[in-house]
Amino acid sequence: MPYKLSEAVKEAMEVMNLAIAEEFSAQGHTLTGAAERSLAFKIKELNNRVTAEGLAIAFMKKLNDGIPPDEVKVDSKYLDELTKYVNLRMGIYGRKAVQVAYRIALKHKREGVPTADSSRFSKTGERTHFINKASNDSQVDKVMSTGIDTNMDQFFSQQKSEKI
Repeated sequence: MPYKLSEAVKEAMEVMNLAIAEEFSAQGHTLTGAAERSLAFKIKELNNRVTAEGLAIAFMKKLNDGIPPDEVKVDSKYLDELTKYVNLRMGIYGRKAVQVAYRIALKHKREGVPTADSSRFSKTGERTHFINKASNDSQVDKVMSTGIDTNMDQFFSQQKSEKI
């Protein structure tokens, strides 16, 4: 069976999702693993074109890009989510957790997300652009390059054998 270009794209997306998860973790974002488990992709083939679409929970995109202070909306939902974060990350519960979450929310409103101090939680010193770093991963390029080469070799071999 001929090697299909979509297989190379699938392999590259699998490598990219691993690279995203690794960089996400290295930047100190991992908490429950839900974000990493949400990484997926769709591959579409139409008219000799192969496209891939990466999928993840929306919050990953916000963390990747960062959230400017004027886009931080401190409301009850935001405070509830931050309180859950405080519970899981800091082990603080009850009224104290709500107070800590409120102080974090005020800092987010002043500085945006990530905050300047949050780089201390990162092994790389960075807190954004983990998706961009993964898409520039040399292993992704290698998988795509090998897949394209294999696909082209098979195509030319097939053309050559049809002419004989």
